[in-house]
Amino acid sequence: MNINLRKIAGSKIVDAVAAFAIRMTSGVLGYLLFAVIAHMSDAQTFGSFSVLFSVVMTMGMVGSFGQQIFFVKEVPQARVKNSRELEKGSYFYSVASTLLASLACAALVAAYVGYQNGVTQSYLLMIFAALMTFLYGVSQMTIGALRVQDRTLYAMASRDMLWRALAIGLLYLVNFAMAKGESLGQTGIFTILAVTLAPIVLLHLGHVYVYVREHLFGVTPRMKLREWTDTSLGMLLVSVISSSDLYVFTILLGSMVGKFEAGAFFASLKTVELLNMFLMAVTLVTAPEISKAVAKGDRIAFQRVCNSGLVLQGAPAVGACLFIIVLAPYFLGFFNAEFVPFANMLRLLALGMLINALTGATVLILQLIGKHWLQVVYQGGSLALGVVLLPVNIHFFGIYGVAVSFIISKLLWNVLAIITIRKHKGVDPSIFGLFSRQAGGLRGCFQELAGELKGYSARKSEGQS
Repeated sequence: MNINLRKIAGSKIVDAVAAFAIRMTSGVLGYLLFAVIAHMSDAQTFGSFSVLFSVVMTMGMVGSFGQQIFFVKEVPQARVKNSRELEKGSYFYSVASTLLASLACAALVAAYVGYQNGVTQSYLLMIFAALMTFLYGVSQMTIGALRVQDRTLYAMASRDMLWRALAIGLLYLVNFAMAKGESLGQTGIFTILAVTLAPIVLLHLGHVYVYVREHLFGVTPRMKLREWTDTSLGMLLVSVISSSDLYVFTILLGSMVGKFEAGAFFASLKTVELLNMFLMAVTLVTAPEISKAVAKGDRIAFQRVCNSGLVLQGAPAVGACLFIIVLAPYFLGFFNAEFVPFANMLRLLALGMLINALTGATVLILQLIGKHWLQVVYQGGSLALGVVLLPVNIHFFGIYGVAVSFIISKLLWNVLAIITIRKHKGVDPSIFGLFSRQAGGLRGCFQELAGELKGYSARKSEGQS
């Protein structure tokens, strides 16, 4: 049997598997990075770092001005119109707007650090926290540019995986070179994070420059400033709301309770974020099937795909959640022994993350059925409610009030998403969808998964023969 290895290597399936492997590795490296930082710091320093890192990442996202999604939206449209002028204009607009927005956000971060710590005592921290903000914002833009150049895997591997690996390596190297008893401190940590990210961003910018020079040289750029600015603001809103809850709660907890408690919360959330790996894995597998079911308007097929995805992600997520609940003290001790008394907060957050697993692929489905702006309203409104209730929850539940706010935020937005999906498509992507008799229920779901497994085994045997 002749096998076209080149065709297989370039297939979407292999790309999806590679993308998932990179995300998995990046997630584990991110977890290890923060654990290493916690080990090299005392609990108070790690808490202060957690708050400032949350500020830097949030402002870095704002500084990107939504340009990663902007590229993915605008450049393909320009190519469909066969307008090289608009394509080049997209690059010019994106680079200019990102540089300006990132510089502004970097300046705000520097001002924040100076205000919190005093300019004369923290000028180096101001410089490197601001540089980190600027670099992260620009990296969001360059990833978007590389995505439309069919270099998504390279962009993910270099920014998300290589950067974290380099940072871990340099942290160990610097720690080894330091005298016994010396502490790296926030300034040293942000210096290492910025220094390891800088060459990757410069490399990305080099690729963008080479592409524009080779493919769009001599083309007069055309820009739609007002339209593109409106689009960018919308994309920025989507990206910030969908990824800012971790950082928002950390920042607020640091200001309302203390940096030490914020560090424990940050370590707990970084631990439960590992549960999202199950969601990513299943989304990569089920997204094409869900998309087909939406396009065909086949409600029964839609519900069956949702049920299969829920079982595939729910079972391991429940197991992982129980694992975290039982071993919560050990997970927090992996960061810092002083965080162990906050094991119950980690357990509560694990339950909050489990809600995401048992409510199904709500984000993906809302986007596929054209309700992405409702997603922004639901997530933003739920996050706002969690923030408003935070002082009340902390008053009644102490430090665990932040976990209660987090759970309220996750539960409310997912419930609203499910109600919307049921109303518009007659499908329930949550655990309650398993009781749908028309789709075969839980028994039918297991039969379908077993049939797919048998079919895969048969195809594999035929291929080997």
